[in-house]
Amino acid sequence: MADTLFVPWSENLARTATVEVTAGTEDSTLPATNTVNGNPALGGRINSLQGAIRWSHGSAVDVAVLGLIHHTLDAALACRFEGDDDSAFGSPAYVFNLTIGARDIDGYRNDVFDLENMTPASGTLAATQYQRLVVDAGDNSVNLAFGEIVLGSTRHAIDPVGAQGERRPERIPIIEHPTYAGVSLRYQKGFRTRHLAGKFRVDDTDRQVVLDWFRAGGGRAQPALLVPHHDVNDALLGLIMAEFDESPIYPNTTDIPFSFDELSRGLLW
Repeated sequence: MADTLFVPWSENLARTATVEVTAGTEDSTLPATNTVNGNPALGGRINSLQGAIRWSHGSAVDVAVLGLIHHTLDAALACRFEGDDDSAFGSPAYVFNLTIGARDIDGYRNDVFDLENMTPASGTLAATQYQRLVVDAGDNSVNLAFGEIVLGSTRHAIDPVGAQGERRPERIPIIEHPTYAGVSLRYQKGFRTRHLAGKFRVDDTDRQVVLDWFRAGGGRAQPALLVPHHDVNDALLGLIMAEFDESPIYPNTTDIPFSFDELSRGLLW
């Protein structure tokens, strides 16, 4: 059964990098720096159908997981993720061709790439000082936009939530005004969110992994990237449960109730 993957906010290397649009026209009100603010409702946009975003670090870093959250890239759009120690990427250390899934009903999508378990189109995955996301082989149908981008330094894996009664409700909030006469006026708010709930049944090692995740985010203070099943290209950026609770079952086996709330992209921007 597939692992559940996650990246705590503290391990999002994009947070501490210098983020720049190096191709295309950056939106002055939605700059690329917004893609690392922890708020996908205030993302970054390139007012072009092609473009590139580059991350620069003070020294070489390993990127294990790439998460593109609430983006507007077309399904099957030709795009790639590269790493190099040369900011010009004359001969990148590695190149991954990315397969983008279809945008959902809201007009955006989440894609995740487990780079450690992918085969690069060229080179070998390694620590590099610069990374970039490039769209230049064809036009996107709309301007390039990203609610959040995650460069995960570590691939954390635990037993799947689905092994212990996973639930995945989807919420489409509305405003409803019922009258005394039983008439109901309803207005859609224009967005939706997902929720994940279940239970981890884990050994002592994975128990510590979940506890470290909870502590790394200060409970619900900071978001995390969650991939419920790593062999399915889908991810949620959101908040873990407010309280860490556990029920020891027998030696080296513990049940941990789990819940996760997706952060909304809000209205399209």
